[in-house]
Amino acid sequence: MFSEPFSIDGQKFSRTDLLDHAQQGAGAPAQPKWKKKFYSFVLDLLSDDRPIAQQTSGTTGKPKVFKLDRIAMIRSAGMTISHFGLRPGDRALLCLPVDYIAGKMMVVRAFAGQLDLCTTEPAGNPLRDLEQRIDFAAIVPLQVFEAMETPELVDRFIGTLLIGGGEINNALRTKLTGLNETKVFETFAMTETLTHFAARRINGPEADALFRTMEGVTIGQDERGCLTVDVAGITGGTIATNDLVKINGTHSFEWLGRYDNVINTGGIKVIPEVLEDKIRELTAIKNDLVILAKDDEKLGQKVILVIEAADGEIDIVQLRSTLKSGLQKHEIYKEIHLISSFPRNSAMKIERRKIKELIS
Repeated sequence: MFSEPFSIDGQKFSRTDLLDHAQQGAGAPAQPKWKKKFYSFVLDLLSDDRPIAQQTSGTTGKPKVFKLDRIAMIRSAGMTISHFGLRPGDRALLCLPVDYIAGKMMVVRAFAGQLDLCTTEPAGNPLRDLEQRIDFAAIVPLQVFEAMETPELVDRFIGTLLIGGGEINNALRTKLTGLNETKVFETFAMTETLTHFAARRINGPEADALFRTMEGVTIGQDERGCLTVDVAGITGGTIATNDLVKINGTHSFEWLGRYDNVINTGGIKVIPEVLEDKIRELTAIKNDLVILAKDDEKLGQKVILVIEAADGEIDIVQLRSTLKSGLQKHEIYKEIHLISSFPRNSAMKIERRKIKELIS
C-alpha cells in the first residue's frame, strides 16, 4: 500500500521499524498527548485493514460518523501530490491534530509520496519551532493569523501553504497577498471528499478568483444553484453541497456564498457574501462586515449590515450615500450596527448566528 522507506522528522524507517517506533511512542508515559495520537494513527494506518472512523464537518448536513477507506485516502493523497508537484524527499509539515481529516491526510500524503513528515505540536503558531524550510504545509485560519504576526518567517520557512477549515477574513487576506516567497492557496474541502478537491491561489501574479479542481473531479450544480461534486474513486457518486457557485468551464468555479444564508427581501434573493464583496469594493472598508437578515412585516426579510468597528470609527452618513449610488435598491441595508469585536469560532470563522443574537 505504501512504499518504504517512511520518513518522519528526517529519520527513515522500514515498515517494521516504524510500527515498532510508533508502538513505543503511543505508549510512552511522558509523550505529549498530540504525539501519542499521531503514533496511534500511524499504527491504525499501517497495521489494520478496517475502515478508519471520522466525523464529518457537517458541510452536507448534520455531522455524522464517516468511514475512511485507505485506498480512497491514498487516491486523494495522490491527487494533492500531483496537483502541487510534490516530490519524494520534500518536507511536509504536520501541524494539525490527527483527530481531524486534514491531519490524517497529511500523514497519508507523506507516506504515499515518500515525503519527509515534519511533526510539530498543533499550536497557534506552527512556525515557532521550525529550523528548516518546509516545502508543503496545510493550516487553519487561526494558525495563519498568529503566524502572520511575523510574515517574514512565513516567507522564509514555507514554500507552498494551503489554508482550509474556515474563512480567511479581509484583513488577513490582505496580509497574505503581501507574501513574496510562499505560494498561498485557499482550499475547498469536505470530509466526504477526503479533504480538498479544489484550490485557488490568493497571492502573487497567479492569484485567481476561481477555485480549480484537481484531476478526477467532476463538478456541477443542483436545482438550487449549489455545487455538486463527484471525485472518482472516492465519493462513490455525486454529493450535493450547500455552497452557491458559478461554474466556469468544466474544472473551475467561483464561490458565491452559502445557501443557508440567502436573504429573500420583497421576493428578491440576496446572497450576503456577494453583497459583502460589493460593499468592500465600493467603500474600501478594511473592517470585517456581514450582511444578515431580519424579519420584516412588509418585505418578509430585510437586509442588515453589521460592521466590526468601534462607535465613531465609520462615517455612517457617507457610507450610506456611497452605497445608495452603487447598489441596487433591494441591496441597500435597512439597519446598520457597529460591533467592536465579532464572535468567531476556533477556526476564526465569523459566527453569523451569534452576531444576529447580539443585535437582537
